[in-house]
Amino acid sequence: MEALLEETVLVTDTKKKLGDDIVIIPWADVACTYFHRNPKWLYDKLDGRGEEPGFTGKEIEQLRSALVDLSARMRKIAEKI
Repeated sequence: MEALLEETVLVTDTKKKLGDDIVIIPWADVACTYFHRNPKWLYDKLDGRGEEPGFTGKEIEQLRSALVDLSARMRKIAEKI
């Protein structure tokens, strides 16, 4: 029986893709709430440095989901105003 290997995708240009909008996202909250990791881990991922530079495909999907959730939470707050 053959073992199936998942192809590893490494995304290292996340910070560049986010551009100037990167400053409005509470990255420490994202790291702790959605990844259960230290904020430094996420900052290193965004910068493409550290022991595990960049994001795997799974981590990118998790980050995307976190940002969608944050946007929904902010929309609810805005609608209360």
